[in-house]
Amino acid sequence: MPVFVENRWRIQDEQWPPMVSDWFGFLDFSKTSEASEGWSYATDDPERYFGDENRRVRMRNTTEYLVWETPWLERFSVFVYAPVAEVDDVIRLSVQTKGGQWKDIAYETLVREYNEYGLHFLMLVGDVSEEAPSVQAFRLMLESTQIEQADIQIGQVNLEGVTR
Repeated sequence: MPVFVENRWRIQDEQWPPMVSDWFGFLDFSKTSEASEGWSYATDDPERYFGDENRRVRMRNTTEYLVWETPWLERFSVFVYAPVAEVDDVIRLSVQTKGGQWKDIAYETLVREYNEYGLHFLMLVGDVSEEAPSVQAFRLMLESTQIEQADIQIGQVNLEGVTR
């Protein structure tokens, strides 16, 4: 009788900025495997961003991306802070298959909160378990838009899958 074991994995990327330590030198806490050059870290005004002290932000209003290695990805959630509740035309999420092709994936946008600064705390969530056997990587792409580059910021990213 065959026995199958499914070990689960989870990546929780809290967008901690890199730091320099006297003992250990340069420390990069990023969990991305690849990122376009137009990103920076934001740690200012956490009260404006619903208490989030660590975020990624575009330096210019250009199309930028972040990639995480996620073999057998099943579920994801991404925290986004934006002046609008609809970001489907600005944020594209996709998975890379074993063949190397990127495929856009659907997600649901949940509005968690709205604050006095005019920002929405959004959570983009989705399930790609049907495609899990072919998934190799997860990509978040923030398109160039009419919205100021610093007005859309990326918070915590959660990715879950199985090890086969």
